[in-house]
Amino acid sequence: HHHPHVLQQGRCTFFKTSDSKDEEEEDEEDEEEVSPHLLTDLSEDDTLGAHDAWSTKLSSTISSKFAHVIVRSNRWPGAFAFAKDDRYANLYVGFGLKF
Repeated sequence: HHHPHVLQQGRCTFFKTSDSKDEEEEDEEDEEEVSPHLLTDLSEDDTLGAHDAWSTKLSSTISSKFAHVIVRSNRWPGAFAFAKDDRYANLYVGFGLKF
């Protein structure tokens, strides 16, 4: 993982709210979420039932000399990463809904 993880709040950093609510609700919200460390192995991600969290393939099976590696997220449909040598790109096309 290269970029910060999106927490349940929809943010990358935890935000503690200071609204005046019931004490029980405050206790639940005050628990700070911790995201995974950056640059962890993709193999350490949680599986989706019987499926891995990520699928990988080459862009061309004819010539691996010119092929790019494609990594697709099975948890976030529409999230892809492409890499060739020292160049890479990340692409997300979707509505922000987990599978």
